[in-house]
Amino acid sequence: MSEPNLTRFNEALEDTIFSDFVHSTQTEPDGDVIGACRTLRELDGEGNPRSNRNSYHSSTFGTDHKCGVDVLDNLMDDCYNYTNRFFQKTFDNHFHKNSWWVNMGGKNAYHNPHVHGRSKLIGIFFVTAPEGAGDLVLNRNDGTCYTGTYCNHKWGRNFYITPEVNRLYILPGHLWHWVDYHEGTEERISISINYE
Repeated sequence: MSEPNLTRFNEALEDTIFSDFVHSTQTEPDGDVIGACRTLRELDGEGNPRSNRNSYHSSTFGTDHKCGVDVLDNLMDDCYNYTNRFFQKTFDNHFHKNSWWVNMGGKNAYHNPHVHGRSKLIGIFFVTAPEGAGDLVLNRNDGTCYTGTYCNHKWGRNFYITPEVNRLYILPGHLWHWVDYHEGTEERISISINYE
């Protein structure tokens, strides 16, 4: 068999298409957010468990239903305003309301892979991120999940984020995501937000 003649193949072009994003920003909340989350847990009782395992998931609060703990209500108002400006500037789009809840868990806490319904954007704010807290994992959920094209590619199927304290992560609402097992002993606390 003769060697292939590749000299006829030239001017190769390549574009990256249908990309997604993760936008994040650091903030300095006013007040004791850790204490506020613990106060909410005391007031809220059992909460409303969903994708959480071995951890607490608060009731859902939002634009039209405050939790009553000022530090948290004010922080979520600030996150709403920041995210709305980002969305309008980047996508020339807006949303009408948000909903949010607090997640708290110690060793062996984790979240199952999930999406947040039809939310335009998702926000995840890490109040604490102790040693061994586990990564925030974002998963491609387009047609590549049915093929092996990107299994060994640098883009891969999953994108891993090591959480930072007081950082708000904003991502498209359609992305599957989860938080890995918490292998540490200190409590991991985050706030999940839907922007609809």
